[in-house]
Amino acid sequence: MKPKAKIYVDGANIFYTQKKFGWNINWKKTKEYLENYKEVVEWKYYVGVKTDDEKMQNYLRYLDVIGFYVFTKPFQKFFI
Repeated sequence: MKPKAKIYVDGANIFYTQKKFGWNINWKKTKEYLENYKEVVEWKYYVGVKTDDEKMQNYLRYLDVIGFYVFTKPFQKFFI
């Protein structure tokens, strides 16, 4: 029996990390890899979304299709 796991992804951190290092995560392959070692009972992806960002909407639909629960909220920009 495999150990159980829940996966929670912070979309903003993943986006900027990929951008910084020039990566592009293949979520389908990532899921397949992790599910070989763990019984993943939950996949969640959290992200702020800009109004009318069709590219992001397409990306989030893709995540939904491959089994992520997608949680969004309106994008907020903070100034320090």
